[in-house]
Amino acid sequence: MSGVTIDPRAAARARGRRGGRARAWWRAAGDAGLRKVLIGLALFVAVALLGPLLWGRDPDQVQLRAALLAPDLSHPFGTDEYGRDVLARFLSGARVSLLLGVSAVLGAAVVGLVLGAVSGFYGGFLDGLLNRFLDGLLAFPALVMGMSLALAMGPGALPAGLAVAITGVPWYARVVRSEVLSLKSRDFVAAQRALGASRRHILTRHIVPSVLGGVSVQASLGVAYAVLAIAGLGFLGLGVQPPTAEWGSMITEGRSYLTSGQWWISIIPGFGILILVSLSVALGEGLRDHLDPYGKARY
Repeated sequence: MSGVTIDPRAAARARGRRGGRARAWWRAAGDAGLRKVLIGLALFVAVALLGPLLWGRDPDQVQLRAALLAPDLSHPFGTDEYGRDVLARFLSGARVSLLLGVSAVLGAAVVGLVLGAVSGFYGGFLDGLLNRFLDGLLAFPALVMGMSLALAMGPGALPAGLAVAITGVPWYARVVRSEVLSLKSRDFVAAQRALGASRRHILTRHIVPSVLGGVSVQASLGVAYAVLAIAGLGFLGLGVQPPTAEWGSMITEGRSYLTSGQWWISIIPGFGILILVSLSVALGEGLRDHLDPYGKARY
């Protein structure tokens, strides 16, 4: 390793960097406002996962004699045009929206993390090739991608989730690549090279852990985008198909009844989307204050 000048304190700073990441997570955990957001999200997840079991009514059960009933003790959120209980459908739709949104975000984050880390760390021809590929993906908004996949595969939950995941990959890859380009010139990376560490070891043990904070922020914000995109595809009839309850399709089903006074069919699932998106954005903003001080995450 001749010709490489290493600060003798570089290895110590590398260890301190790992400790700094842990302290950043601890600071985030100690933020009172962030804890309130996490409690709100935990309650939402509990309602989405356990609500359908606790309420116990079949969200797809048709009772035409009970159609378009206003909210009351028997049906707290009223019924729709087929007499189906809106509360049961709201709870079932919450589970579908949450699972689809989180699955799409996790898929996009993992793929984007790998592509961004490889592109930024190795550079050269591979970097240029991956960037052109990512630029191509950026040309397709989630709704356009969802329409394309729906034509190819048929409308449904899988095409909707794939559309959101595929169009989300470039954002994660760009965040990771930008951070990796900054990190690979730092002293702690030079110190690892001087100690004989392989590039794979440096990338997986030092670079990738350092960018997870930014990816976490991006993912928190990405859940909000994913839920909106999946609801939008459902609203257009390209997402989850009837009779399965999904918030976007519920809004579509109830929009023709807004002018006749049956507001609850559309407004209640819309309110659910508002709550979930607001909590996701608040979580992302809170995490960014502690884990992504340079504000690279976006959606």
